[in-house]
Amino acid sequence: MEKWYKHSFFRNLVDMHIPDSDPSYLSKFDSEEYARTVASSGVDTAIIYTSNCLGKTFFDTEEGKHRSIGDRDLVKERIDAFHKYGVRVIPYYNIWSREVALAHPDWQQKNAIERAPERFIKNCLCSEGYRAYVRGQLETLASRYDFDGIWIDMIDWYDALCVCPTCRARLLAEEGVDIPETVNYADPAFAKYRKARERWLCEFLDIVKAAIHKHRPNATVIFQNAAWVRGLECGISEDSVRRSEFLAGDFYGLPLAYSVICKLLNNASENRPVEFMTSLCADLTSHTASKTEGELLRSLQGSLAHNTAFTFIDAIDPVGTINPRRYERMRRLGEATRREREHLCPDARLLSDVTYYVNYNSLFEPVTVPMAKHTCSLSITKKMENFAETMIERHIAYDMNVRKNLADIRSGVILLSDQRILEADEVAALTAFVKNGGTLIATQKTGTLTKDGCALSDFALCALLGVHYEGESHFDTSYFRRKDASVKEFIEYDEGYPIAVSGAATLVRADADTEVLAYLTLPISSSTDADRFSSAISDPPMTDTAFPAITRRRLGKGMAIYVAAPLEEGQHFEGRRLLCELILSNKKRTVYADAPAWLEVLVYHDEENHRYLVNALNTMPGYDATAQDVNIYLQTDKIITTAYNVTADAPVSFEETNGAVRITLARVDGFAMAELKY
Repeated sequence: MEKWYKHSFFRNLVDMHIPDSDPSYLSKFDSEEYARTVASSGVDTAIIYTSNCLGKTFFDTEEGKHRSIGDRDLVKERIDAFHKYGVRVIPYYNIWSREVALAHPDWQQKNAIERAPERFIKNCLCSEGYRAYVRGQLETLASRYDFDGIWIDMIDWYDALCVCPTCRARLLAEEGVDIPETVNYADPAFAKYRKARERWLCEFLDIVKAAIHKHRPNATVIFQNAAWVRGLECGISEDSVRRSEFLAGDFYGLPLAYSVICKLLNNASENRPVEFMTSLCADLTSHTASKTEGELLRSLQGSLAHNTAFTFIDAIDPVGTINPRRYERMRRLGEATRREREHLCPDARLLSDVTYYVNYNSLFEPVTVPMAKHTCSLSITKKMENFAETMIERHIAYDMNVRKNLADIRSGVILLSDQRILEADEVAALTAFVKNGGTLIATQKTGTLTKDGCALSDFALCALLGVHYEGESHFDTSYFRRKDASVKEFIEYDEGYPIAVSGAATLVRADADTEVLAYLTLPISSSTDADRFSSAISDPPMTDTAFPAITRRRLGKGMAIYVAAPLEEGQHFEGRRLLCELILSNKKRTVYADAPAWLEVLVYHDEENHRYLVNALNTMPGYDATAQDVNIYLQTDKIITTAYNVTADAPVSFEETNGAVRITLARVDGFAMAELKY
């Protein structure tokens, strides 16, 4: 039997993080009116709160029931009401519980960094008392209500390196070490702490799933998966991600961020569609300030362009009411995108010419900082967005993919952006990829660390790359000077004026059969040096070295390129162009376009239905424009029979020549979807 989510693309969630400290709170909550208003938007699924982050529940429980609702069962009331309108109901349960944390202080998380008092008090996932509490609540939910799936929120360490007595005692018993005082992924003791947290999170996820499946064995269990943008501090791992039947999360930002996030979720998920969620409010702290219709439409179009389910999040008023005008707006937007939604195919394969490889083992900032001063950084996704922006500007079709799919990646190029930890199966798969004709680009200190926190004496990929680790430059600016005029990738930059790259360089030596395209030139100081410098404002290139900066080694049918500094993270035009030239040296392009730099083109192959879906999306920040006569080229051996503009509800002109088909979209106002059948 096909799962409920396979054809559910338009969903709603209403936050109900309301305390019960005042009798007026939720006093006007009307389940029938709530269901009618939400259903009026046209959603096919409603995700309803059974508890909130304060630990207040909306059904009968021994601890924590919201006092304002008395003996009412708001879960049953809403399920019954939504079923009248033909809307599926998915219960929502929040792992956080201020109520329980205050009642049981020994269950609380203890963050290493001192913080001001917070509204949210979190419980340690290792606490046996807390585990029993959560298990009991979820077993009650599963035994009392009939549902197809359940949505579990905030289920990770969420930006907390917990140092509570429970974690300390367990780490000592299992690993023989105390919790380190310093965050350092290259420290074996910290690596033990890291791996233990990943293991403990998986245990907790299994407890949750077992509690639900005890009474609802076929229920879909969905875990919040927005934590990956914060990195390994949240305890996530390849194993924990796999435990969610599909991936879902609420994300905020510009469409460029959505471009990265949706691609990664699609490939990391065990099943599709994944669920892309965002708020109707300008942000979660702005209760009455709504996003504009244009902002919401762009979010919805970004979801459609990536074949994901879209969930819009509202927030209930303290008294228990919701604003019907917001649902009228979503009804209009839903109707405006109905045709595109009917054409979605989440299991279609995104065609790409370069894949940015994401290894969960390496999803951390390589810093060394006292744990008591460590704060979570969102720079991981920012680096990905910088790369994505470069690809979109040059219309190079890109994807974000993960380890479980490594052997099946079909892009001509794979980029390893400073992926510090590579295991043996990854090295084997990447070597086979190059030998079979692919191009591998590895940067910085890729493959120089083990998951046990041990530094390798050489790159894990040294035999493939043909370079060997010698050290680091320790300057925060690096320069690449081309070997000579035969290196065409540098375009205008010659040996006297090298390309600047923001970031420290890795020092390497190249094998005799490895071609050096560029060498490293260094300044005499870093930007933090207040006394020794060659320019008071910048740190110009001063010292030419013999260390290779870019190398290329041919192996089998393919080639492996090494880049010594973070070229893929940069904002400078020249560096972006150089990266693109290195990627395009592969000579294999599946998708390309004549279009403005702000327009991303995504092409999906739906083999089952003998068609391609072609999406053109305004992804870049700061643009609100219309593109005219957009030409999109697709390399294919299929004979295209019809081309249809789904968005405009009109045929599309197309032409086939030399193994490629060209379609022309006469007009793209932010988003357009076309279907090519063969």
